[in-house]
Amino acid sequence: MTCGLNRLTFMGNALALLVILGIAMSLAGLCAAQQCAQVPILTFEGLKDQEPVLNFYNGAYGANGSGPGPNYGITFEGQSLASISDLSTILTPAGIPLQGTGNFSNAPSGITTVFFLSGVGVVMDVPAGFSTGFSVYYAAANTAGSVTVYDGLDGTGNVLATLQLPVNGANCGPATYSCWTPVGVPFNGVAKSVDFSGAANYIGFDNITVGSVTPGLIASMAQLASAGGWDTSFTLINMGSGAACSSLQFYKDPSGGALTLPITFPQGVIPATSTSDVVENINPNALLVMDTTGPAAQTVSVGWADLQVAGDVGGYGIFTNTQQNWEAVVPLEERNANAYILPFDNTGVLATGVAIANLSIEPATVSAKFLNDGGLQIDEETIQMDPLGHTSFLLGGTYPATAGIRGSASFSSQSGGQISVLGLRNNGPALTTVPVLANVTKGTGSMPHVTYNGGWNTTVTLVNTGTSQTTPTLSFYDDNGNPLAVPLTYPQTGTVSNSASISPQLAPGALLIAQTVGQDAQPSISGSAVLTSTGAVGGSAIFRYSPSGQEGVVPIETRNATAYVLGFDNTGDRVTGMALANDTGSAANLGLIIRDDTGTQLTTDNIAMKANGHTQIVLTTGYPETVGKRGSVEIDGPAGFSALGLFLNTETGNVTTLPTLKK
Repeated sequence: MTCGLNRLTFMGNALALLVILGIAMSLAGLCAAQQCAQVPILTFEGLKDQEPVLNFYNGAYGANGSGPGPNYGITFEGQSLASISDLSTILTPAGIPLQGTGNFSNAPSGITTVFFLSGVGVVMDVPAGFSTGFSVYYAAANTAGSVTVYDGLDGTGNVLATLQLPVNGANCGPATYSCWTPVGVPFNGVAKSVDFSGAANYIGFDNITVGSVTPGLIASMAQLASAGGWDTSFTLINMGSGAACSSLQFYKDPSGGALTLPITFPQGVIPATSTSDVVENINPNALLVMDTTGPAAQTVSVGWADLQVAGDVGGYGIFTNTQQNWEAVVPLEERNANAYILPFDNTGVLATGVAIANLSIEPATVSAKFLNDGGLQIDEETIQMDPLGHTSFLLGGTYPATAGIRGSASFSSQSGGQISVLGLRNNGPALTTVPVLANVTKGTGSMPHVTYNGGWNTTVTLVNTGTSQTTPTLSFYDDNGNPLAVPLTYPQTGTVSNSASISPQLAPGALLIAQTVGQDAQPSISGSAVLTSTGAVGGSAIFRYSPSGQEGVVPIETRNATAYVLGFDNTGDRVTGMALANDTGSAANLGLIIRDDTGTQLTTDNIAMKANGHTQIVLTTGYPETVGKRGSVEIDGPAGFSALGLFLNTETGNVTTLPTLKK
C-alpha cells in the first residue's frame, strides 16, 4: 500500500572558561506553583522508520523491537506507523547509516512522526481513560481528514468529539509535508480511544497529547551555568486560559547524564530543592521563576535541559557572570529546523561562541559549514555528540579559518535527530546573545528598536540565507512614523551613507554589517526599522551604550502575530522597559493588559500608534502598579506590530533585552 507521506511510495577569559566547560540547555519543561500530573506528549522519537507503534507507549516495544518506551498506558493498533524524515539519518546498532523515508520536515519535535494506513487498526487506546481534551500537530498537504474521540476502547461507544483536519498547505520547508498546525478539541466525559481512520494515508501527526486541548510543546534553551561565578534564572509564562503542567529535566555536559542542580524559587511559593527534574504547575497568566547558582569557589556546573509542557507556555533564561559583570538572555527555542545559521564577527576585540545541544536519545553527527561575509565557503567540519549531549566552543579558537573575519556558520544534524543552537558575542565588558536564524523566508520583518546619539549606537546585520542573489530594503522610521535618515558606516567597505533606507545587494550566503554614526553629546534618537525582501534574508541588530559598554540584541520580528507577551521584573535593582513599533502603513491601537506573576490583572491601557510609529516605555514610570513586582504585559493589536522588552540593572548597569513571546 502506498502512502502520501511515505516516499517508499565569550570570549574573554571567563567566557572562554564557560565555553571550554560547555553550556547548553534544551528546555523541555518548566512549571509553577504546585506539583502536578504530567500530560503525556507522544513524539514518536525512538521508534524505527516504518515501525508499527503498538505497545511502545505502554512501557514496552514497537513492532520492530524499539523500546521500551515510556509507560503512559497507551497502545496503538497495527496500522499506525512511525516515520523518520528523509532529510535525516539514523545509525543502526552496527553503525550502519539508514536514511528515513518520510516526506516531511519542520515537525514540531524531533525527526519522527506517525501516520496511519487505511483499513482496520487505526485506533489509539487509553484503557485508563483521559478527560478535558485531545490535541495534536498535523500536516495535511493536499487531503483533509478528521479524528474521532470515543468513550469506549477500540473506537466504540459514544462519540465525545470529532476534530476536523482541513488541508493546511505544503512546502513550508524543504519537504511536501512541512506545514504543521496545532489543533485541539475539548469534550465532556472520559475518553478511552481515538480513531484515526478519517485521516488515513495522507496526514502526518506529531506531539499527540491526551488530556489537553493544546498540543504539547517540546522546546529548548542552549545555555545553562551554575556556580563558579555563574547564575542562571528561568522565567516561564503561561499565556493560556488553563493551568499548564510542565517538566524541566537537566542533563550533564557533555555526556547527557542527569544533572542535579540547586534550584530556588524567588517568588517564595515553592521550597528550594536540589534536583535534575522539576515538575510544577503554572496557573493561567502566571509566571514561574527559577534560579540556580552556587559558591564562586565551586566548580561551575553546566549542561542542558529539556522542556515539555501541554499549554500555551513561553519563556526565557538569563545567565549572569558576577565576576565579569556579564548578563545575557537565552530565548526558548521552539523551532525544529533543518539547519541553524549563526552570523559571526571575530574582527578586532569581538569574539563569537556557540553552544549546541543534542535533543535526541541517539548519538548525533552535526555538520558545521562556515562562509565568509561574501558567501564563500571557507571550512566544513563534523561534530560528534553523545545522546542528549552538548558541546560549546569559540569559533575562532576551534576553527582557525573563522578567526579575524566576519561570516556565517551553518549547523545541521547529519544523523541522530534534533539539535538546539545558541550564539554568543563578547565585546569587551558586554556579553550578548546572537539570534540564530532558521526557516528564513521572503517577506517583511521588523526591528522594534534602533537608537543612536547620546552614548548609543546600533549595529545591523543582514544575512542572505538563500541560494540566489537578492536585494533587501531596510527602512528606518522615527517615533511619529516619518522616514528617519540614519547616518551609517559600513565596516566591510569603509563607505558611509545618510538615508532613510538602504538596499544592499547580497550574494547567496553573504552578509552586510551597518553601524550607526552618532554623536554622544547630542540627545539620543530612537525609532524602528522594517525589512522587506524577495529573498530569504534574516538578521538582527545590537545596540550598545558606550559609557558602560553594555549591549542588547534586537531580533527581526517575522511572526506577524496579533498578540505578544513580555515578562517584566521590577524587583530589587531591576527596571523593565519596552519598545513598541507599528510596522504597517496604517494607524493602530495597541491594547495592554498588565498582570502580576500570579496572573492577577494590575491595570490596562490603550496606546495609539501612528503608521510606522514607535514608542518606548519604562514600566515603573508609565505604570506605577508594577513597582517592586514581577509579571507580564500582554500586547494586543492588528497583525503587523512588534515589541521588545529591556531589563536594566540600576546597580551594575547591565542591559539585557527580553524575548517577545507569541500568544
